Amino acid sequence: MTGKILDRRIAEVKSLRDRCKRKSVRVVREHGSEVWLPSRRWKKLNERLDELWRVRREQTKAYLRTVANRLYREYDGVFVGDYTPHGGGIHRARHDSPKPKPCAM
Repeated sequence: MTGKILDRRIAEVKSLRDRCKRKSVRVVREHGSEVWLPSRRWKKLNERLDELWRVRREQTKAYLRTVANRLYREYDGVFVGDYTPHGGGIHRARHDSPKPKPCAM
């Protein structure tokens, strides 16, 4: 499955699962406490959803490995990091923005 198809399938299964009862079976333990278990349908859909998420993770990892390998073969140096701009770059002021008025004291 491709990315968009897989994302659509994840959304469908998640929608079905979210309409099921998360707390459907009441179980009383030996020492008196109670716990609620999900319905069988919820469990089945949750397992399917976990599988779809795993497939998507594996596809993403395979794509990233492919890109990294291609970059390694094509270029002499590749630097990877978290680029976060802090402003101060070249930008133009908007023409329709109001100019700040000087304060009269």
